[in-house]
Amino acid sequence: MEKTKNAEANYWQGKGRKLIVIPKEVLKIRVTNNVLLNPLYITDMGFYPVAAEHYTLREKGCPEMIVILCVDGKGKYENKGVSYQVLPGQFFILPPDQPHSYESDSDEPWSIYWIRIGGSNAAKFCAQPAARKCYKPMYTKSVNEISRLFDDIYGALENGYSLQHLSYSNMTLQHVLGLLLFRLQENVSGTISVTEKAINFMRAHVAEQYSLKELASVFGYSTSQFSNIFKQETGYSPIDYFIHLKLQEGCKFLDLTHLKIYEVALKVGYTDPYHFSKIFKKIMHVSPEQYRMAKKG
Repeated sequence: MEKTKNAEANYWQGKGRKLIVIPKEVLKIRVTNNVLLNPLYITDMGFYPVAAEHYTLREKGCPEMIVILCVDGKGKYENKGVSYQVLPGQFFILPPDQPHSYESDSDEPWSIYWIRIGGSNAAKFCAQPAARKCYKPMYTKSVNEISRLFDDIYGALENGYSLQHLSYSNMTLQHVLGLLLFRLQENVSGTISVTEKAINFMRAHVAEQYSLKELASVFGYSTSQFSNIFKQETGYSPIDYFIHLKLQEGCKFLDLTHLKIYEVALKVGYTDPYHFSKIFKKIMHVSPEQYRMAKKG
């Protein structure tokens, strides 16, 4: 059941409100049977500026996942009995069918973009570690870009529910979700994580070799701490990630220069060209020579 504090309507009715609810018949005919759009698609979206007294309670949750981005003011929400404050630049995800409530701050009402997302993969999407992390408020590095994309999607849908508009809006949604989930920052000051620092270090030293112990010591961590943090955020061990960066750079040299294989190997930190070729073939599934001969475009 969905409730508001002081009105029978289900939506905040304040000045400047933007709201689009895509008719279920449109979704049924043009979206749910479309292989490109069915996995994740927009059902409702809106923008509530300075949303004083905005409050929503859903005792049984919502059939769709909900994404809310706060761009000004502040508010709070409750999910699974835990309450969180939401500040400018933060967003959060509410998974399907989970009781929740959210409301604007009484002194500094929030301005929010929000979107409800259905689809055959919505529940699976919310179960992924990257999405689950965002059940708590997270800062995004891309507030302005995401706000622009929200407005762009809204503008397309405002022009009607043609297949062209629906396809553009829902495929742009994928970009929005990518920015939200994978361009996070730890806090409002923009301090980057040790993993980001480590990746920047690896890229700057791609022509050198570092052991796990040496990499960990650069950032003041034990090998186990550093490895656990890095793998949790990237899905790879630090050394495997470093190797991938080296091969990425090696591919550039193979594509864009006439350097011999041993010279390419040296450029990315391998003094033994045979070892370089062995690693290259294991990961790229072709030898450096075969990779160079293949047409790329």
